[in-house]
Amino acid sequence: MVSSTLGVEPTSVAEYAGAKVVTVTTALLGRSTLDRNIDVTVSVGGGTASFGTAANDFTVTIPAGKLGGTGTLMLTPTDDEPVVGNEAVKISGTATDFVTIAGATVTITNDGPAFSVAAAKACPGATRGRQTSTSR
Repeated sequence: MVSSTLGVEPTSVAEYAGAKVVTVTTALLGRSTLDRNIDVTVSVGGGTASFGTAANDFTVTIPAGKLGGTGTLMLTPTDDEPVVGNEAVKISGTATDFVTIAGATVTITNDGPAFSVAAAKACPGATRGRQTSTSR
């Protein structure tokens, strides 16, 4: 049985950046090469991110006599809530005769505004902890 790992480039994209091409590379682990082609089915999904257009599964071929292969996908992050923190998109792979294919993650960096909380200051004319309303 053979093991492989997936890598991605870039490893992060900005939430507001629109569609980005992500290169996915699969590499053999623990051996030099194989005497036949290996097709790795790559899936995109899972993780904490939402993205505009779901990527279909695609195939990355490791050619006979080579250590790895590459493919590309188009990732379109969704600009969501303003302050949700960074999110992740999982990239996984499967192939016949493989024991494991270690997945990869693309980080979607949040574009929401930074904010901080400061101690409250007294407002001129404010009454300490009292609120008054008048009905007419």
